[in-house]
Amino acid sequence: MSGWIPLGSTSICLLLGAVWLNPLSNMPELRAAKTHMISDSEETDEELTEYTYTDLKVNNSIRVLTLPPGSRKKVSEIVCQLVERKLEDVKGKYEALSWAWGSDPWDEKIRIRTEYADTSFKVPKVLASAIRALRDRKKPRELWIDAICINQKKPDEKNKQVPMMPEIYGGAKQVCIWLGEGDDDSKIAFE
Repeated sequence: MSGWIPLGSTSICLLLGAVWLNPLSNMPELRAAKTHMISDSEETDEELTEYTYTDLKVNNSIRVLTLPPGSRKKVSEIVCQLVERKLEDVKGKYEALSWAWGSDPWDEKIRIRTEYADTSFKVPKVLASAIRALRDRKKPRELWIDAICINQKKPDEKNKQVPMMPEIYGGAKQVCIWLGEGDDDSKIAFE
């Protein structure tokens, strides 16, 4: 069964809703992947300020999103942190997400914790689904997600980060590809 594509020391996993391919086992296996997670704060009606990026301070650095562990019970809020790291210091320690941007509105809020306060950041529903599917029950996950880890509103930053993408994806311990929410036929595609 194919589902993993080795790229040197990086492997690619394909995520499709309820399907999770595990390349780390000797034999790839399918298992149900829950697509929801519990954050350490329940959704509230409180009004959060919009997340404000700080400029990257070091050349060849990236932002890494830390997704805390938690139960995969259904909740609607995603909580995470963004931290600047030197790319050479995090090689092989984070996972990169590849996903289809599409034209969906960026209207689902996630919560980004900063050292000062919790803030709000809007993402498309498809990206929120991917983040929920990547949630681990027992340990935090370090992720690089272009739409969040690169300040999309700042052309100068995009012009520096986009040429680094081969190094960013190549330096990930694995690249996860989000194919979208699964349906009844999803397992058939991987059999």
